[in-house]
Amino acid sequence: MGKSTKKPALGKGLGSILRPLNSDTQNPKDFTSSVVGRVLHLSPDKIKVNSKQPRQDFEPNALKELAQSVRLHGIIQPITIRKNSKTSNYELISGERRLRAAQIVGLKKIPSYVRIAHDEEMLKFALIENIHRSNLNPIEVGLTYSRLIKELKLTHQDLSGIIAKPRSSITNYIRLLKLPDSVQSALGEQKISFGHGRALVSIENKKDQLSVFEKIISNGLSVRATERLIEKLKSSSPKKMVPLNPLIVSTTKKLNDILKTKIDLKMTKKGSGYIKIPFETQKDFQSILQKITSEK
Repeated sequence: MGKSTKKPALGKGLGSILRPLNSDTQNPKDFTSSVVGRVLHLSPDKIKVNSKQPRQDFEPNALKELAQSVRLHGIIQPITIRKNSKTSNYELISGERRLRAAQIVGLKKIPSYVRIAHDEEMLKFALIENIHRSNLNPIEVGLTYSRLIKELKLTHQDLSGIIAKPRSSITNYIRLLKLPDSVQSALGEQKISFGHGRALVSIENKKDQLSVFEKIISNGLSVRATERLIEKLKSSSPKKMVPLNPLIVSTTKKLNDILKTKIDLKMTKKGSGYIKIPFETQKDFQSILQKITSEK
């Protein structure tokens, strides 16, 4: 057998894309820094929050519970940081909930594992921290996926292989970002579920989206009830027709001449449509049928 020409997979898990890289904020000399690979005990004030963090809101009660645990037991698992070569401070890679909890209880020092991380990797680490250890709301997940795809120039299938999530799931979360702001806010605040959002995004008209959304909120509709409402809405809405192109117009005219009746032809933007052939009597019908089925 000849040598395989199959290209190596983009990634076999997140570990394959988390190798140390150089960046503007991480000087090459830091690769040999004595602090890299060590756990330091640092003041929380010296640690800058990760600007790549996809999570925007932290559930207050959960944070209070974590703070209580930190008060009783301390920080069991170190946060992960990188050293900024331009300042004396460190930047958080993962562990923002632990850092916040430490600040709440007033810890003077927090265990911090120092590693080298490219700017690009900061977002990857934030994704690991949140997707696999916390519960991001659907909009935060969609934003995170979207940023990874854009910044790393990935396809949905590429990202699926990296984070071990179905491609369809990734696509569905990103589609939520097309919803109106009020609907996205409701998803972020968990007033409606991911299932509601996925159903709403299937509606093309923004006005209809908002109308159904208001009914979900006011009537407390389940996802299933929402889907039934949307199906009913779609079946009752007339399909928008588009002007016929010249070829179809000329073809229709020829059919009119051949069948001696006025053909009604309509077509949607997607190419679907219908042809109506009117007749007044059974004799007309037989005449049209004979013309259609006759062989030249």
